[in-house]
Order: sequence, then structure tokens, then C-alpha cells
Amino acid sequence: MLRSFVASIVGFLAFASAPPLRAQAVPDRTAFERGAGSVLVPQGGSVVIRDGAARVGVLGVAVDIDVVGQVATTTLRIALNNPTRVTQEIELMLPVPRGAVVRGFDFAGRAPAQSAEVLPAQRARALYDSIVSRAKDPALLEFADFDTLRSSVFPVNPGTGLVVKVVYEHVLVADGDRIDYTLPRSESLGPNWIPWTVEVRIRAPRPIAAIYSPTHAMTELRASPAEARLRLDATAAREPGPVRFSWLLEGKGLNATLYVHPDARIGGGYFLLLCGLPPAPADAPKTKREVLIVLDRSGSMRGEKFEQARAAAMQILAGLEDGEWFNVLDYSSSVALFAAQPVQRTDDTIAKAKAYLERLVPDGGTDIQSALTCVLRQNHTSGTHPIVLFLTDGLPTVGITDEVRIRSDAVAENRHARRVFTFGVGHDVNAPLLDQVAIQSRAASTYVQPAENVEAKVSEVYRRLHGPRLAAPTLRVLDEHGVAAPHRVADIEPRALADLYDGDQILVLGRLRGEGDVVFEVEGDQLGQTATFRFPFRMHSTADDCAFVPRLWASRRIATLLDDLRMSGADPKVALTRGAQDGEIAREIYALSTEFGILTEYTSFLAQEGSVLADEAGNLARMNDQLQNRLRMQRAGRDAVRQAMNTQRLRDQQRLNRRNRQLDQTMNETAFDRVAQVGQRAFFSIKGRWVDSRLARRAANVPPDDTMDLASDRARLALTSLDGGSLNGVYSLGGDVLLDIGGKAVLFQRTPTQQAPAIADPTASPPIR
Repeated sequence: MLRSFVASIVGFLAFASAPPLRAQAVPDRTAFERGAGSVLVPQGGSVVIRDGAARVGVLGVAVDIDVVGQVATTTLRIALNNPTRVTQEIELMLPVPRGAVVRGFDFAGRAPAQSAEVLPAQRARALYDSIVSRAKDPALLEFADFDTLRSSVFPVNPGTGLVVKVVYEHVLVADGDRIDYTLPRSESLGPNWIPWTVEVRIRAPRPIAAIYSPTHAMTELRASPAEARLRLDATAAREPGPVRFSWLLEGKGLNATLYVHPDARIGGGYFLLLCGLPPAPADAPKTKREVLIVLDRSGSMRGEKFEQARAAAMQILAGLEDGEWFNVLDYSSSVALFAAQPVQRTDDTIAKAKAYLERLVPDGGTDIQSALTCVLRQNHTSGTHPIVLFLTDGLPTVGITDEVRIRSDAVAENRHARRVFTFGVGHDVNAPLLDQVAIQSRAASTYVQPAENVEAKVSEVYRRLHGPRLAAPTLRVLDEHGVAAPHRVADIEPRALADLYDGDQILVLGRLRGEGDVVFEVEGDQLGQTATFRFPFRMHSTADDCAFVPRLWASRRIATLLDDLRMSGADPKVALTRGAQDGEIAREIYALSTEFGILTEYTSFLAQEGSVLADEAGNLARMNDQLQNRLRMQRAGRDAVRQAMNTQRLRDQQRLNRRNRQLDQTMNETAFDRVAQVGQRAFFSIKGRWVDSRLARRAANVPPDDTMDLASDRARLALTSLDGGSLNGVYSLGGDVLLDIGGKAVLFQRTPTQQAPAIADPTASPPIR
């Protein structure tokens, strides 16, 4: 494998330096009609269509996307591997966006120049049907509604690698000031999903206010206000599904765009509101900060933990700018202060504060309530943005230790609306308390694991707290006439918007009710002045465009419900009076988990072999046991911290989590492949069959109402008529599929000769750049 990988690189370098080859006419006959043994779709795998032929594997795919204005040039380098001892010819079929034009197609090797053409969707469909009839595998039909680039690749020599380069160009769709890009790929969760690298360069006609991907984690680098570079994170290299990202151009101040997924079942649909501002110029006026640092100096902090916390405080002081204010508070069994009230940053005050920090010695217990009360009662410097960085490594052991009292006092004492960013160091912390103190003040909690560096974690949070560009934002909904219309939306997440710091964006999800256009109004403090922005939107988005919206909303909704239940566990007396209310919350969590295929650590048993989805009462009882004994009862320790971190992932979720990744009981990340998400629907793998979650209450032994061959025209027509045509991903699931159509259970069967889809060569190596 190593030799073939190196050979691929050598061949690619030779190919890249060679002069471009002239385009040739594409033969009328397809490659497999002339003798090709297999068909390769890099986004979905390969199928063998001739007896005795072998499967050519894909080692990896490297994608470069260059966007100028609304024109995107996409370059794919597809690394192939022929594991056999004979030369192979393959039919390459590459799904591309509608209207794409081939600008280049080539590969190194002994064959003469090759060329390719793009088949419109109707012609491509006929070709896919022909291949499926030979291969007896309908998996490739997932892409049958795409335009498709087609060509033969020959020779693919035995035991060596080959890099095929494809370049296509297309005009991107704009929705107001938002421009969308989608890279077609399979939704399959196959274990051998090949690694992809994706790099993007965007050159826009005016500054970019926000960049957002609802599907994959991407690293963003701004070269200038109107130019950005993106890179698919290494953690997302093997994540399935189309890669989608959008960018929002600058408006007059804050700009916004709306993603809508209609759903008649709830009397409207789901929405995602994205707001952003371009990066602020270096010389732009900024809101000055008032930073109060609160350090736990109890005896348990002694040693490396406290040294790292001290270093973090030193680093924060060094980063303060002229005109900003600060103070340092430290606590154990009592509270002490560097200064009686916040002081302005000068060389002298910084030097004295550092000397104060150097003299601190950890000792005593942990009086969290007194420390919070003291810092929140500090005078506020007018015209500054109030930030508190609160560190602790333990439970409250001195003074008032009741969680409910501490939490309520933190709200009552916060008359200056300070943002309290909490840091739990280690596992011996009250995680629910730290979460709620932060959430109720428009801030966030962070957990520092025993092996992690306190200084690095604190600095990571503090670095992004510049500004803010828009403080204390609020959201109102109006009708098309500008009249308040709160009835048009429901279950908005988050309940309170966080401040918009430089480089951040506002992301709001919720349910839409009724029909007609809608206006969103965002208001907040901008450099000490109230700023109001109105965004009118026409309800024209289609379901297949934004099927990710309901699932993202459901993830955040589940987090809010879990927080509600967890807070009730702080006081056993209150928990006893909330039986009916908590029961309703638990039932909603279960319903959202099954409908959208979102597994929490309290519902992950639904993905285990042998689970019976139809046993709703039994499943609810099992989930309630988990919620009671773990979510409510475990307030501190590793399990409590892990639950807090998993819930935080749901609460902050901005993109799909197709594999339901979460932390397990050993604090390692785990994933689940027995639940698949296709379009808006979720499917559970039950005894080799994928079952639509909408049929969860149906007993497993009840026969289906109808049966279709998955590769048939009848099945195709049925699938394309559902959910705006967003269900083609079911072709790639493997096994039979039981689908809800109009309240009836329809079984889509693979015939006994149909293979499960082959996702990739199981010996896949990293992609070639």
C-alpha cells in the first residue's frame, strides 16, 4: 500500500507538470459497454458491473474550491488504487451541481488524453438505471437527480496508484446577500468512508459578514474583509454527507439571512436566523471592557493547577488595553481583593496587580457564594462591557453551600448585567451550578480536564471576548406591516441571545407558525447607543434546501429541556412537586430523540441491537431512570462534568452531528452508526432493516402495507415525491428500508442479488495533495 501511495504521488507530480491535454469527443458508448469492469462514484463508492472484474478503490479525495463573486471553480484530485494484478478500466461518474461546466479532466499514465462531458440529470438518470440493472445495487441512485460528469479512466495499472484531476465551474445560487455552495457527497455512514480534504478561497465583491457551514466543521481565516479561506477540519475528514457552506455579505450594519424548512405537520416550519458583521478594522472604535478575575485559592488548588491559573490571570492583565478597567478577587474560606473597586489599566496598576498575584498562597475551603456576591457587587465603570472570569476547582464547602440559593443570589446580585464566564477545573465541581451561573448571565461555562492546561483554556475563551460589536441583543418578530407578531414563532433557541463579539455570529433557531412573510428585528447596544436592525424575509425556501434546520433546532431544544430537568434536581423537595411537569419534559425529549435521530447519553440505548422502538412505555421508563439517577442526582464528579459537556455540545450545536458523537463514561468520544439521518427523517437499524423513526410505534412483526423493489421506477417516483425529493440518501443506507408514506409503512427491498453499497477501500490511506 505504501509503494502504491508513493507511486500515486510521483505520478501526480509528473501529471501536474505536463502540458494540458486537448479535449476529445466523448464516445457514444459508455466505458462499461466497451469493457470497463466497474463504475466509480468518488462521493459514494464503486460497484462491479462485469463478472470477474475487481473493485478499484479510492484512497482519498482532495478538493480545492475557488470562488470569485458567484462563480465557483472546483478542482477534485481523486487518488485511486488498483489492488489486483491486472490492468483495469473504470467508468468515472462524478455528480456535480446543476449547470456545471467541465474546465479540465486529466490523469497521469500511458493512456492517451482523456476527456469528459457533463450529462444533464435526465440523461444521467438513464445511465444510472443501466448501471444499476447490471450491478444489482441501487446505491448509486442516490445521485440520479444530479448532473453527472462522465468519462472512462484507463489504464489503472495493477498495484499502483493513480490521481485523476477534474475541474468544473458553476454559478452559485444567491438568496439575497447570502451565497450558497454545496459539494455533492453520499449520506452513507459506512465504516470505510474515505478521507476528504477540502480547501476553499472566497473572493467576494464586498466585505463578508458571516461564514457558516451547517454540515461540517471548517476552520476560517480572513485574508481581508472581502476574502476568506476555509479548510475542512481534520475531525470532519471522514464525516459523510454533502459539504455545504454559505457566506453572508455586508449590509448596513448588522446583516442577516434566513434558512427555512417548511413542515405542514406543525402548521408552518422551522427557521434558522443567521446574523453577522464583517471583522472590525484595526482602527475602529471598540467598547472597552471591565474585566474582573476571580481565582479559587482554596487548598485543593495547591500546586500546578494554581500556578496555571495564576499564569492565566497574568496573561489577561497583560492583554488589557488602554482605557479598560480590571480587578482581581481571590477566595478560599474568605474573599480578598486586589483593589476595593475596579481600577483603570495603567502600567502602575498592572505591575501592582501582578505583584499581588505572586503573593497568593492556596489554603482553606471554598466559599463560592461569597466570592460571587462580592464580585457582582463591585461598582461598574460606566461605558465599559462587564466581564467576570470565575475559576473554581471544588464544591462550595464554606458559607452558603446550597446550590439553589447560590444560583438565585447570583441572579439577584447581578444588577450590572455582568457576564460571568465560569471555569470548572477538574471533576470535583458542581457542574449544573457553573452552567446556570454562566447561562443566566449571557456567558458560557468551560471545563478543564485533569490533564489539560488551565492557562490555555482560560486564554482560549478570553481571546475572543473583544468588543463586543453588539451587546445584550434581543429578538422581536413582526408581521409584514411591522406589527409585533410573537405568535408567528415558538420554541426559540437560545432563549436569550449572547453578545456578538468580533468574529462571532448570531444563530437563532425556532418554529414558524402560519403563512405569510415575516420580519425579524434585532436590537442591542452598539458603542453605548441602541441599534435596531430589521430584516424582512419572504417565505420561499424549499424543504430539500434546508432539511438540516429542524434537526439543529431539535438538538438545541433537547439541551434546553435537559437543563430544565437538571435544575430541578438541585432541590429534592422541589423535584417531588414537579412530577407531572418533568414527565412532560421527558416525553418531549424522547419524542425529539426518536423523530430526529438525536441520541443523548440518556437515549443512546435506542441504537443498541435488540432495542424495541415500538415499546415506547418501556423505553420511556428506561430513559426516566437515567434522567433521575444521573442527570438530576449527579451534581459533581466526572460523570456530572461529562453530562454538562455533552449537554453543552447540544446547546451550542451549529452543524449536523450525523454520527451522534458524544463523550462516553471514560471521557472519550464515541459515535453511533445504527442511526442514520437522511433529509429531515431519521432511520434506526433494526435487525438489518432501516426503519423510519415515524414508524417507531409500529410493532416489528406487523407486515408492511406495501412493498417495492428499491431499484424500481416505482420506488424512484415514490422517493422523489416525498419531502421535496430529499430522501435519495436512503439508496445508500444498505439493507431494506421501511418508510412512512402518508401514514402507511412501505418496505423498500433490495433483491437477494443486490449488494450492500461499497463505500471505499478498507485500506484507505490519507488523500493526496
